[in-house]
Amino acid sequence: MNFIFYSFVTILAILGAPIPFLKKDILSHVSIIEEMIFTSLFILCMIIPIYYLYEKKSMNHFISNISSYPIQKLIVYGSLILFLLFISGTILQNHDSIIQFKSYQRSINLLFITFIGCCIYHETFTKNTLLGILFVLFGMYLLDKK
Repeated sequence: MNFIFYSFVTILAILGAPIPFLKKDILSHVSIIEEMIFTSLFILCMIIPIYYLYEKKSMNHFISNISSYPIQKLIVYGSLILFLLFISGTILQNHDSIIQFKSYQRSINLLFITFIGCCIYHETFTKNTLLGILFVLFGMYLLDKK
């Protein structure tokens, strides 16, 4: 791992930290579906000019490129994202502690990524991986203690 990798991960963490708090506030005024529509349209309006100007590609290229990839995988991917956004919004609307929710979500996600990575994608499972999982589980236990 290098400095650039850690810099980008840190930037992602810093920029991503306020998102659940903003989303919870937004969801106190609009429905989950309205928030998803706005966010999707905003991203689409921002990314199309970037696609044209930065990547210098046309919609024909996009359609050709996308249609050459198995549509089933794209549908599964999009469906999972949609489902996760909806569930996440529902939890944010109905749960008081954003910190507890996001901590649990990321911890459990890390456990499943490790499991799937090792079992399906043959990632290496080391003693350090096991120790890390035990620390995550212990951290979840501590978060649950009042």
